[in-house]
Amino acid sequence: MSQNFSQLNSEQFLKLIAAKERIEVIVRPGSQEEGAFFDSERNSIIIFLKERAESGKANKALIRFFAKHFNKKAEIVSGHSSRRKILKITEL
Repeated sequence: MSQNFSQLNSEQFLKLIAAKERIEVIVRPGSQEEGAFFDSERNSIIIFLKERAESGKANKALIRFFAKHFNKKAEIVSGHSSRRKILKITEL
């Protein structure tokens, strides 16, 4: 992993997305571990998921990840077949 990544806990993530209805994330499916990171070089949120990008499995895992770790509902607005996605974030 790049040295420009810093892991995001729930509080840090919520500050990062405060007052934003939509966010852009980069998804890394098929990773050994799951987690949310901030890439300071790209100024991007990176989400590592264990699920592979097959038959929408990673997209479903992304939705579950947001609910489990951040207590937020995420809806993929664009990027269903891309690693770069736009998400609509709402309360559960």
